[in-house]
Amino acid sequence: MFKDGFRQKFSGLRQQMNAHWINEEIIKVSPFPFKASFKVSIPYVEITQNEIVQFGLASAYGRAKEQVRNVTISD
Repeated sequence: MFKDGFRQKFSGLRQQMNAHWINEEIIKVSPFPFKASFKVSIPYVEITQNEIVQFGLASAYGRAKEQVRNVTISD
C-alpha cells in the first residue's frame, strides 16, 4: 500500500515519508517526524476468496467480524 512512500506531503519534511512493517506489531516510519514512538489500534476484517465467491464482496464484508491489530509506530 505504501511501498513507494506516502503520496501526501508533510509539512516540515524535506523528503518523502516511508513506512515498513518490521513485524506484525511494529511499523517503522522514515524519516520519523514524531518525538517518540506511539501505539495505535487498526481495525480490519479478513475475508477469504471463497467467501467473496459464495456471498459477494459486500455481503462477505458485512458478515466478517471486525478485528483489531495493535501496532507501534517507531523510528
